[in-house]
Amino acid sequence: MQDLDVILRVGGAGVLVTLALLLLSYAPRERLFRYFLPFALGLAGFLAVNTPDDALEASGLVRTVASVFSGNAVIFLWWFCLAVFDDDFRLGPVELGGGAAWFLVFLLDRGYLGSGLEDVDLSWLLIGLGSVMLANLAWRILRGLEGDLVEGRRPARIVVPIAVATLVLTDFAVDAFLGFGWMPHWFTLAQNAAIVVVTVRLAHWLLRANPDALTRRPAAAVESPAPVTTPAPAAA
Repeated sequence: MQDLDVILRVGGAGVLVTLALLLLSYAPRERLFRYFLPFALGLAGFLAVNTPDDALEASGLVRTVASVFSGNAVIFLWWFCLAVFDDDFRLGPVELGGGAAWFLVFLLDRGYLGSGLEDVDLSWLLIGLGSVMLANLAWRILRGLEGDLVEGRRPARIVVPIAVATLVLTDFAVDAFLGFGWMPHWFTLAQNAAIVVVTVRLAHWLLRANPDALTRRPAAAVESPAPVTTPAPAAA
């Protein structure tokens, strides 16, 4: 069990970080890839700390950084999925406000801003905020289903909300009904395996030969087709 735990967590985190850096080096100005980086770090951070075995968990500064990214992965998931399915997506008041609210509650809940609220359970507020983010994501993805002209992307508008909701809401439900410290080994292994499957699928998706299937170039950047020229007749 311990060997499988390490393989899933280290392998998944390694693929995520490598993929994010590879994509950014390939196209540093690509909007989708910039949103993928914090999302990848959030999932990698979750893998680093998602184990009931203290001996296998990250420690020190690595654990602190991983916990911060992991604790805010819902924000990055929200933004990345919106960037995938909305060609004109930019961070606006709703996204920035929701992200800031989550981050503030996260800092208070984890005691990074002092221990004045140590007797207040703010985790329930995080569950509520996360559920609102997921509902907003599902609504915006499904709303654009009819007008999405990218054929390869339309089926994903149904699959992605279901998959994301299943993964995140399962974690929320476990926290709500079984307690935030409930982490049997079989459950964390299943969570980590699911993330690895998602990671492999994302790697295949984002490294396809034609990245324009997911992102739309701005109209000003589209070059006009070169004029067709008729070759000169051959000399007699």
